[in-house]
Amino acid sequence: MQSTITKITGALPYLEKKAKARQSLADRQIGSKMDAYSAQQDLVEHQQELRVQQGRLDEATAQVASLKEQREQAEAEYRHKNFDDLTQAGQKASSLHEQLLQASEKCRTHRRWRPHARPDAHGGCASRQPS
Repeated sequence: MQSTITKITGALPYLEKKAKARQSLADRQIGSKMDAYSAQQDLVEHQQELRVQQGRLDEATAQVASLKEQREQAEAEYRHKNFDDLTQAGQKASSLHEQLLQASEKCRTHRRWRPHARPDAHGGCASRQPS
């Protein structure tokens, strides 16, 4: 689009000169009025095409900006969710660590009263029968 806009913008001054020259020749009856009308029509068509292309460029620019904003919002939501998940995992790990400390303390206390106690498969303390 930008290359089309540049091309038309570059051609417009020459088309304006051509239209003025044809009109000047037609006014002095040296040139054809049809040639003057044709040159004027060509100028107007290029001016209109320039406006169309600039409108398309503006639309495309707005769409790109909108997509960037959507992407940034999606990334922010993703980071927020990951942070929440990480926070929850940290809280769970902290809770499990606290439970482990409590179970270990329970086993130590239990062992003071029962020297042959050993941890069972579920983290509790089981009594071991002396052999």
